[in-house]
Amino acid sequence: MRGHAMHPRKWIIGFGMITTLALLIAVTNSSVEQAVAQGQFGTVDSSHAAPWNAESIAISIPEAELQAGGQEDFMLLASLAEEASPVTFAGAEWLDSGEIQGKLWFTEVPPQKVLDAIHSLPLRVEVYTNALQSRSDVQQRLESLSAALLEVGVTGFELSTSPSLDVVYVHYESDFNSQAAPTSHDTVRAVASLHFPQNVKVEVQEVRSAGLSEQAIRGGMAMTQTSTGTATCTSGFTAFRGGQWGLLTAGHCPNATHQIVGSTYGFSFVTEHVGSYGDAQFHASTDPTRLNSIKIANSGPTYRTITSTAYPVAGASICNFGRTRPNAACTTVAAVNVCLTNSSGVAVCRLARTNGTFTNIGDSGGPWYLNNTAIGIHAGENSAGFAVFSQVGHVKAILSAEVHIG
Repeated sequence: MRGHAMHPRKWIIGFGMITTLALLIAVTNSSVEQAVAQGQFGTVDSSHAAPWNAESIAISIPEAELQAGGQEDFMLLASLAEEASPVTFAGAEWLDSGEIQGKLWFTEVPPQKVLDAIHSLPLRVEVYTNALQSRSDVQQRLESLSAALLEVGVTGFELSTSPSLDVVYVHYESDFNSQAAPTSHDTVRAVASLHFPQNVKVEVQEVRSAGLSEQAIRGGMAMTQTSTGTATCTSGFTAFRGGQWGLLTAGHCPNATHQIVGSTYGFSFVTEHVGSYGDAQFHASTDPTRLNSIKIANSGPTYRTITSTAYPVAGASICNFGRTRPNAACTTVAAVNVCLTNSSGVAVCRLARTNGTFTNIGDSGGPWYLNNTAIGIHAGENSAGFAVFSQVGHVKAILSAEVHIG
């Protein structure tokens, strides 16, 4: 039978109502296959990713296979929750520690569709309904704060949040070489505090360097500018836009016709977005062969089929391939509500930051994925060298394009 557990300050659903601020749902009898049959989740194939996952996070291959499968389905669950309840969804975090494997936060009780999806997974998920702000609210506030910081003269910064959105982190750069008076710490704190509810903690820290360093039909392929023969970026995922097929890559990559390894057809620039919803662009091609797969290695299991898309989840594993490296590498997601200023002084928001430091110049645009799920498009790294990416969940809204999932 379906199991329910009760912890201090965490209660179960009673007679269709939530009686306190949080509830704990423990599922023991459902299967991933049932969720797949209901059309909610993608199939899980973690065997090919396991060796890289295991090496990257120092666990055994069997442990990596089991963990990656659960994380992929939890990401899909969180994506369903965000899409089904964008006004109330706050955040998600993968833990896989002790009894609890994942946490979800909402500002109020989520729709029944979301609760049913939680029950459909063989995972123990803790659900909070007392979040201080929704993800859509905090993303708009981070955008507004970015504009305000630029207005007072702060040109380099990184903004992020805790998974539950109860803490906002503001790292701003002092211009040590500027002759102008630097913006004071008190000014930055005052500006930041104005953008969030009083019960949200705002942590402000001055750093020596902040911002996004960009690293500039099948995902994961090397891109070469046709007119110059110059290697530029990495393709992300095969995508379609209206009646056009093509590929996704990073928005800061050159807006020029490209060739990619594996195709004799040119890829022409169509549209891009660099700003509120990340850093992404779409190139179109008449190549009739359109594969829903990405390159993940130069040898061995070379390609990975993409069958679903999801938003990233803090704490979950994630992998990336770029043209400068022989194999994909895996790490974990550190934060999902990130704003960074790029080299043009533009605040790029709704990014995700990882704990990985393995990407290089030329990997921009490359795919971030877990098992068979497309998650992100590589954007570059922050001032500390940690990789950041745009979320594919926003591609349809900003580019009118969709990832090809078969």
